[in-house]
Amino acid sequence: MTSVLNVDTIADKAGTGPVALTKQAAAKVFVKYDGASAATEGVSLNISSVTDAAGGRQSPNFSSAFTDANFTVQATCSDTLGGSAHAMIVNQDNAGAHSTTTTRIGVVDGDNGNTYTDTESVSVTLHGDLA
Repeated sequence: MTSVLNVDTIADKAGTGPVALTKQAAAKVFVKYDGASAATEGVSLNISSVTDAAGGRQSPNFSSAFTDANFTVQATCSDTLGGSAHAMIVNQDNAGAHSTTTTRIGVVDGDNGNTYTDTESVSVTLHGDLA
């Protein structure tokens, strides 16, 4: 026999807060943005803005801070406009390194002298503990 659970909200026992995840970890930040304009595309979580720091370098800014700068970052990029091989770099040159409210993402063009380059799409996901 199958069961269906339909709810609008799940709250803690007191009914005043969210339910804690047990033995699970959810992404605390995710965003997809245009690498040239730093404009977010689609749905994002815990992002207040994306700062365009320089060509090929952006800093996603978090709405809610992490407890410390020891969060993990996963980033990917794509560029359907050219055939270049791109590589993601996080916290390059220690400029804009991890803080509790931002991190620096860089994209290097492997086919063009390993120079920083803007790409069509950058996706970033972070895991860690929020403050």
